[in-house]
Amino acid sequence: MKQFFSAFIAATLFFSAQAQLKPEATLLQVEGTEISVAEFERVFNKNASVAGPDADQKSVEEYMEMYINFKLKVKEAESRQMDTARAFKQELNQYVTQLEQPYLTDSEYIDELIQEGYERSQTDLRASHIMVKLDEDASPVDTAEAYKKAYKIYKEAQTGVDFEKLAREKSEDPSVKQNGGDLGWFSAFRMVYEFENAAFNTPEGEVSKPVRSRFGYHVIKVMKKRPAMPEIKAAHIMIKHEPGAEDDTESKAKNQIDDIHQKLNNGEDFASLAKRYSDDKSSARRGGTLPAFTTGRMVPEFEEAVYHLQQKGQITQPFKTDFGWHIAVLLERTPQGSFEEEQEEIRRKVERDNRGADSQKRLALKLQEEYNVKIKTKNVKALEEYLDSAYFAGERENSSLHDAGSKTILQWKDKKYGAGKVKVPQSELAEYLLDVKTNNQKDPETFLCDAFDQFKIEQMLEFERSILPQKYPEFGSLTNEYREGILLFSLMDEMVWRKANTDTAGLEKFYEKNKENYMWSRRYDLTTYIAEDEAAADEIYKLIENGNTDSSIIAQLNENSSLGVKVKNALVNSENELLQKAGKPKSGITKVIEGGEWYVIKVNEILDPRAKTIDEARGAITSDYQDYLEKKWLMELREKYDFTVNQKQLKLLSEKYQ
Repeated sequence: MKQFFSAFIAATLFFSAQAQLKPEATLLQVEGTEISVAEFERVFNKNASVAGPDADQKSVEEYMEMYINFKLKVKEAESRQMDTARAFKQELNQYVTQLEQPYLTDSEYIDELIQEGYERSQTDLRASHIMVKLDEDASPVDTAEAYKKAYKIYKEAQTGVDFEKLAREKSEDPSVKQNGGDLGWFSAFRMVYEFENAAFNTPEGEVSKPVRSRFGYHVIKVMKKRPAMPEIKAAHIMIKHEPGAEDDTESKAKNQIDDIHQKLNNGEDFASLAKRYSDDKSSARRGGTLPAFTTGRMVPEFEEAVYHLQQKGQITQPFKTDFGWHIAVLLERTPQGSFEEEQEEIRRKVERDNRGADSQKRLALKLQEEYNVKIKTKNVKALEEYLDSAYFAGERENSSLHDAGSKTILQWKDKKYGAGKVKVPQSELAEYLLDVKTNNQKDPETFLCDAFDQFKIEQMLEFERSILPQKYPEFGSLTNEYREGILLFSLMDEMVWRKANTDTAGLEKFYEKNKENYMWSRRYDLTTYIAEDEAAADEIYKLIENGNTDSSIIAQLNENSSLGVKVKNALVNSENELLQKAGKPKSGITKVIEGGEWYVIKVNEILDPRAKTIDEARGAITSDYQDYLEKKWLMELREKYDFTVNQKQLKLLSEKYQ
């Protein structure tokens, strides 16, 4: 007995091992292309997730049939070489470029920037600056000169001199003439990142050391910091008074705004007063309402006035800007959301902002370390001799860089993703240098060093791009989905959708064979009279019986009331609600009571069932013809191409999802 029991257990374990679902096993093979259990299961689950819990979920077997059809269509598109068409490649490349972006940035750094952006967005700064202009690609000599000038301004500002006076004297920002260097209130993402960094890292009341942006060097004085202004919706009344106007004009404007303020204090409506008195005509017709705004969208004086309003309906004291005198009222105050609520919006800002550019550089440095990249410095430096005055003068076609050698400047070995040993020759750097922008740079050593740093970044990113499908299988799968989806759309358009719309003879032939599927049921030509009360309905009934026309009935009953009677004509079937309430439909007149309204129905004609014409049912016929064409085509594809299904693995997979 014991031996029998042991044998039974062994047999059970044997058959269980044989009947095991294997993710790596081939589940489907189409013309030599193998699809594993894991790949099919991934697509099956993704489809179920997209469809949602309320959708009619397909069984594994049902989905397999759909999947076979899909793969056969893709195979047919490939056999027609649709994947080599220029339009296909362009469309696919656009999608792939978008899909690559998260993999070609330092995600940890991006997350840090998102967190930093959210934290900074909790604070507003008011700052002034003095700018020394400098081109982005300025030479080292010009850069040093500009920095020296900016540093001298910084030292002078630290002595406590009036910063506005210093800005008007020294700043090369054209707007200094209007604002004296005052940039107003701003928060995160409103300035270039280098400027923002310096401003947020400078204590209130202090001056930053010179910081460089693409515009030049800045010396920044942070005047105030405050909790960030929420999104504000406000209305205002403005009495225009331009700077430099005569004193009596200003006095008149001030008296007028004070009178309006008194009316508001007496309880008069803000919107009505704005419409009557405001000189801002664009907002006056809306009762003074302005578009919602946050920090930096209004002039500083306006922001300062509304910033302190806390309660809806709260009104400011009269205040002055360069546009005139204002009174504002708070309509709505929307505080910033939590990090979780704002995270995706901040991510989009980071991706659009220049601060995200460093994420590629950081990733390139990580990749350089990951692949243990070797730099042949001597071979890089050898290219200096080709960077002569002719090169910097822009005479690229005659440059000796075209004759650069093939010695290795970068090399690494990939052991995981199939790339093997990679060597980058001098000629590739030479080609890069022939395309890179110069600025009359006279120092070949510095120029080559800077150019090579950027070249390394591009080389690492390009290599990473080339192995993304192997390194990140989910990226490879998603890219293939886009590829197959574009092929499928193009082929379906050619073989089914466009054909159904252009094959007039085929559509008519299909219609004639299936005419019984496009039938009108019995229909009723109705005139419905809607009365406001029972007496009017009775009057309508009598007028119809006496042969009055619709226009005559409307004229008589609507003489003293526009609500006396309304008339509608319609062609309906027997399911019409009013017809059903009227009882068995027949030609003639019937009166129906419905809720608070009264209806009189006249059945003008009863139309017997008939087939719809091709024009009357064109939409439905075309759709059915498309289905017919697709089914017929799929039968041909199943005959044309070989495919096999691993039934054992399919059965096990089906049992898993039962």
